[in-house]
Amino acid sequence: MLRRVDETTAHAPLLPWKGGNDVENTTLEWLDWFNHRRLLEPIGDIPPAEYDAAYWAEKDCEETKGLRQPSLRYTAVHPGD
Repeated sequence: MLRRVDETTAHAPLLPWKGGNDVENTTLEWLDWFNHRRLLEPIGDIPPAEYDAAYWAEKDCEETKGLRQPSLRYTAVHPGD
């Protein structure tokens, strides 16, 4: 796969890094771009995180179809009540 030069260098940090925080911040910025902003052609030119969210939303609906909503009320009986 060929990549455009501006695409790969747009996220390259200015070197040298001044410390561990610079490395960490640059890594986190790249991960954010890679998962949330990069458009991936094989999945319809959408970011991977968007595709993943849609997949799990659909899967959750299929698996929970027909189930009642669980109660948030605490119903256990405590001794001495």
